[in-house]
Amino acid sequence: MSLLVVGSLALDTIETPFGKVHETLGGSAVYISAAASYFAAPVRLVGVVGGDFPAAAIQFLDERSISLDGLEKVESGKTFRWSGKYHYDLNMRDTIFTKLNVRSQNSGGVQEQPVRLPRQYRPRSSTESPRPDREAQARRRRHDEFLDRRKTGRADEDDEAL
Repeated sequence: MSLLVVGSLALDTIETPFGKVHETLGGSAVYISAAASYFAAPVRLVGVVGGDFPAAAIQFLDERSISLDGLEKVESGKTFRWSGKYHYDLNMRDTIFTKLNVRSQNSGGVQEQPVRLPRQYRPRSSTESPRPDREAQARRRRHDEFLDRRKTGRADEDDEAL
């Protein structure tokens, strides 16, 4: 089973009551891809980084056989950065800053760039589409509802299985 992951790749600065790390690898696409690499193949990552994205981070992803064909590197830009401070209750944190950098379409950092999906990541036909057929979903839901009614004795004689 393959998995397409579209999201952020970041350099995070994180402080907890137990220590601090500066510009460590982070971002939703990184976490999802790394975890999924144990269960799915191939994992195809789509995202954008700046020219300052560390080679060690690329190596980390590559060692997990994560396809990086969808990773766009903007040499003249800076990678997305986030900084946060966690409390003793690690479910609580404060964001210190967020810098979209290459993920931003303009210098104000308000709007994100659209992702570019590589041709080899795109479905080749409608039968491979990642969007399920809505009619098939509706038929399945009606069938499941029928089975529930039959199981609880609420199905009428006129009810038919789909």
